[in-house]
Amino acid sequence: MFPRISPRMFYFERTIYLYRHSFWTYEYCKRLMASKDDDAQQAAMKVLLCGGVAGVATWASVYPLDMIKTRLQAQGLPSRPEDQPLVQSRNDRRTLNSFQLARETYRTEGLKAFYRGLGICSVRAFIVNAVQWASYEWLMRYLNNPWNQTHAQVS
Repeated sequence: MFPRISPRMFYFERTIYLYRHSFWTYEYCKRLMASKDDDAQQAAMKVLLCGGVAGVATWASVYPLDMIKTRLQAQGLPSRPEDQPLVQSRNDRRTLNSFQLARETYRTEGLKAFYRGLGICSVRAFIVNAVQWASYEWLMRYLNNPWNQTHAQVS
């Protein structure tokens, strides 16, 4: 009745969640920091800061699912090629579904396993999303202005 949860489905669901959550977090942060008194430099810094915060918040919320997806993809791979038998029997291969994998990970490694590597991912997410949202804002400003006004501002 229910489709089998596959790594591809995890990737698709995670991507939809990432974009939805990123837009919401960015807009919320932007509204919290909004001020009529900002000059161009302050406004640009707020866009960069809100973009970075949105990226970190989004990845922190989805990181456990990403860890499960990664382990689902890698569970059939041997750690070293020489450890893999030439002919593998079907009886000795145990494949876990996502819920079993999450339960086993929590039982053996604890809650920390779901967030291992989040620090460096957050640094990357902050930088990438700050640039992404700044590019988005500046591109939208460019596209929404008539050509003569935008061209005069750029020159």
